[in-house]
Amino acid sequence: MSADTRASHRLLSLLASILKLVQDGSRDINQVCDVLQAIKDHKDFSIRPVPKALPVWRVVKVGGLTKDELIKKLVDSDCDISDWAKEIMGEPAFTTSAESSEVPFIRATVGDLGFTKSPTSTQLLSRVRELGELCQPEDGPWLALQDLERIDCFWLIMEPINVPDGGPDVFSVGRSADGQRWLS
Repeated sequence: MSADTRASHRLLSLLASILKLVQDGSRDINQVCDVLQAIKDHKDFSIRPVPKALPVWRVVKVGGLTKDELIKKLVDSDCDISDWAKEIMGEPAFTTSAESSEVPFIRATVGDLGFTKSPTSTQLLSRVRELGELCQPEDGPWLALQDLERIDCFWLIMEPINVPDGGPDVFSVGRSADGQRWLS
């Protein structure tokens, strides 16, 4: 049997197994169709389909303070603010909303967003835009004011803000083992 014949038999066997899984309800037919369509369209397999809805992690009241009032609130709350965060907040691109609103936040890994290898910033921003909305600049400071779990850290997916000393930056937010909240 030639290599091509063996490969054809293997493909038919795999397709039959996949169809059985769909028939048994073990595999979602729409996800199978999406993968087959990606193969047909020669798509990049470093990105896989994303679940239709990622769960809301937390709803936070955001906005209603000026930039200076928000910074004062962070300082008054004993949040450790890095020099990088201060640089971002000093830039004109860092804005705050006059009105407050409740904003749902989703917390996801790059794997949850469908990536099977580390994406570029452009790929990550593009994927988040496909699924919903990017964080706004003021979201990082507002999240830093929340009662986060100890030894927790995450990056905000937001439009990067250019700072004079480095380049495009985004916020990271967290809480250390001793309970100290921080914004970097």
